[in-house]
Amino acid sequence: MDRSRFFAIVQTLSFGGSLTASQVKGMEALLDASAGLDADEIAYILSTAFHETAETMRRRKPTSVPSPGCTFTDASRVFKPSLGS
Repeated sequence: MDRSRFFAIVQTLSFGGSLTASQVKGMEALLDASAGLDADEIAYILSTAFHETAETMRRRKPTSVPSPGCTFTDASRVFKPSLGS
């Protein structure tokens, strides 16, 4: 996967045009850990992290309060095409 292309696409479509260093670090960790998985699985992992971290892509303590923003389906539509598969 072309990670430069991936980050260019997701920063535009999901993160308002820019990414923080911690967002990049979080996604890099997820991409590294998901090596060998297919694009659907990686998109699901990234979509879940996007939603569960309120778009910070950093670990958070669990909470019962849902975060505002996009749904899993919306996020998956962004992440899957950017994976190049």
